[in-house]
Amino acid sequence: MSFKIPTLFYFLFLIMISCTSSKKVKPPPAVEPPSHGIPRGAVQINAEIISSNERIDCFICYLHVKEVLGYGPTAPSLPADSKIEVLIPKSLIEKDKYGDITSGKRINLIIVRRRVVGKSESSIKWEAIRLKI
Repeated sequence: MSFKIPTLFYFLFLIMISCTSSKKVKPPPAVEPPSHGIPRGAVQINAEIISSNERIDCFICYLHVKEVLGYGPTAPSLPADSKIEVLIPKSLIEKDKYGDITSGKRINLIIVRRRVVGKSESSIKWEAIRLKI
């Protein structure tokens, strides 16, 4: 009988090891680095400038959307071939390129809906956050 007890413990030990080693531990899911694509709520468009009005710190442009290149998460729909008014901060444009904001010029930009605090008479619903002339 004494021979059977150590053998029994040996087999229990082997069974315990085999059961624990058969459980495959999955590594935690990899966290994706932040994307430098289109931000939340934004739309990337290719547009033609119909008209522009230079102000102290921005350009107000009336654009013809030629192509919608993509949407960020939760972005509102914007159909191609629509006409929109966009505020383009001068901080997005190099000073020597101010003259490029003219009628007929094609631009690629990422726009977001403007957040207007309080009552505003402005009809401008879009603002550029990135611009490529």
